[in-house]
Amino acid sequence: MSDAPKVFCLIGSMTPNGNGAKLMDLAMAAIENAGGEAELWPIREKRLPFFGETWEDANVAEFKSKALESDGFLLCSPEYHGTISGLLKNQLDWLGFDQFSGKPAAVMSTLGGQPNSNALNHMRLSLRWVHALVIQEQIGIASAKHAWNDDGSLKDEKVQGRIEKMAASLVDMCRRLE
Repeated sequence: MSDAPKVFCLIGSMTPNGNGAKLMDLAMAAIENAGGEAELWPIREKRLPFFGETWEDANVAEFKSKALESDGFLLCSPEYHGTISGLLKNQLDWLGFDQFSGKPAAVMSTLGGQPNSNALNHMRLSLRWVHALVIQEQIGIASAKHAWNDDGSLKDEKVQGRIEKMAASLVDMCRRLE
C-alpha cells in the first residue's frame, strides 16, 4: 500500500447532483483530508450489466480490478422501500471475497423521509458476508432533500463533523491493516 490508502467508493444512485452524490462528494473530500485517496466508480459512464447477464464485460473487469487494488471501501445508497438501491446491489453482486475480505468499509445512506437504518444495516450485512470489516461510524441523512444549503454544504454542521470522523476512522483502519 502506498502512503495514502486507496478507498474505492460505490454509489447507488444515477442522479447527478442528487442527495447521495452530494453526500459522497463530502465524504470523499473528508477521506482526502484524512490522508487517503478516494476514487468513485463512474457508474453513469461505465455501467455494469445485471449480474450474471454476461461474464465477459470490459467495465466489469475494470471494476473488479479497481476493487481488488483498493485498501478500503465507502458505500452510499438511497433507501428505497426499506433497503438499498438495486444499482448498488448489482455492484456488490459483481464483487466478492477476493475484493472485500479483510478490508475496512464504511456505509452511508440518504432517505426521503423519516430516519431509520434499514439501508445501512443491509449494506453492513452484505459487507460482513464477504468478510469486509465494517467500521462503527456510519452516516444516515433523513429527509435528505431538506438537508442541504444552496452551496451544497450540510445545514447541520454536526453531520459534517460525523462525516469527517467516519472518513478519518476509515483511513486509519486502512493504515492499521497494511
